[in-house]
Amino acid sequence: RLILPKEFHQLTDGLTFRFDDNFVSATFSNSNYIGSYAVLFIPIALMLAVCTKKIGLKIGSACLGLLMVVTLFGSRSRAGLVALIAIVVMVVILLLRVLTKRKLLAVLVICGTILAFFGVNAVLSGLLVNRIVAEFTEGTNFYDLQDIDIDGNSVKIAGASESLRIEEDNGYLYFYDTDGSKLEPIMQQNGEKTTIKFAAESYKGYTLELQGDVLSVYQNNITFRLRIKEDGIKFMGLNGQEFDHIDKAEAWGFKGRERLGSARGYIWSRTLPLLRDKLIVGSGPDTFAMEFPQNDYIGKIRAYGMPHMLVDKPHNMYLQMAFNTGILSLIAFLVLVGYYVVQFLLYFKNTPVTFTDFMGIGIFLSIVGYLVAGIFNDSVVAIAPIFWVFLGLGFAMNMLNKSQHSSKRSGK
Repeated sequence: RLILPKEFHQLTDGLTFRFDDNFVSATFSNSNYIGSYAVLFIPIALMLAVCTKKIGLKIGSACLGLLMVVTLFGSRSRAGLVALIAIVVMVVILLLRVLTKRKLLAVLVICGTILAFFGVNAVLSGLLVNRIVAEFTEGTNFYDLQDIDIDGNSVKIAGASESLRIEEDNGYLYFYDTDGSKLEPIMQQNGEKTTIKFAAESYKGYTLELQGDVLSVYQNNITFRLRIKEDGIKFMGLNGQEFDHIDKAEAWGFKGRERLGSARGYIWSRTLPLLRDKLIVGSGPDTFAMEFPQNDYIGKIRAYGMPHMLVDKPHNMYLQMAFNTGILSLIAFLVLVGYYVVQFLLYFKNTPVTFTDFMGIGIFLSIVGYLVAGIFNDSVVAIAPIFWVFLGLGFAMNMLNKSQHSSKRSGK
């Protein structure tokens, strides 16, 4: 009811969302974008709480900052968490002298952040910590598929340590191991579906399900389907497409790390080669899904565990700019934000005193957080305008600090 117009309130009971109830997504289409949004406001709110002398504004700003931290943790956005860590590191670097003088403030901020993190983690039954741990372990919990080689009525499923060859002959299926020795299947009939397993130790992880002419293959958190036809075995891809040969897309880097960052390693490795012809002009806004190699089924299975995944965004703001509007536009953006950063550092004071000092630092930290989150998130219309407003304010704060700096040097 909060996000729907009044005339659509009767539809609320029938609405479903792709994220569980214990994900904070606010009004965004994806909870990951909470990360980019929250890191824009957390530094400014906390800086305002530090510099203002009005008790009401100080309490309100502190509460807003804490609320945004809790929202960030509740979203479980790893992009936001990385950006928050980057902000904390920048605070320590820029304000070390202030933190050593105001130890109580530093302790309160650190303790508050830690309590918020573990408080939200407790409410989510440990899901926040589990999501972070999964970043370093999820790649070990999947079958390391290397290739699916189809040759007429035979298909070879090659893994890192063994391969399974399936042959169809006169309506019967035969199975062979890496050495070509026949595997004895263990079959179980359940209505129209036949489940096939193997007693051999190296093949106990395989489960095949035959229903009609469709053979589904399951092995250690991956799955794909084959269709057994009179003219040979076919691989079943997106939208029911059938293939008798699977091409591998060109990839740059991230070999064996395709699952990095919820499969961002896979997406980035397949996106980088596409930038070769986009130096001056990109492919156009929101055309990524049309140019990405959607038929790279081996790569998709390695990254997602299944082939039926439509990749529609690069999950990286910088790759998104280069792809959509050209590498030249990305360079222009980097020069602009680089100029802002250099300008800020030229007039930065490590012992802030005035309101513009604190707000200049707060805006700088917000921009740094957004740029770091952009390594893992796309630029979306719901958040990007806020960033550009903050960047403009950042330039304005730099000019004010430059004016104050020049006045002090001239003795005025």
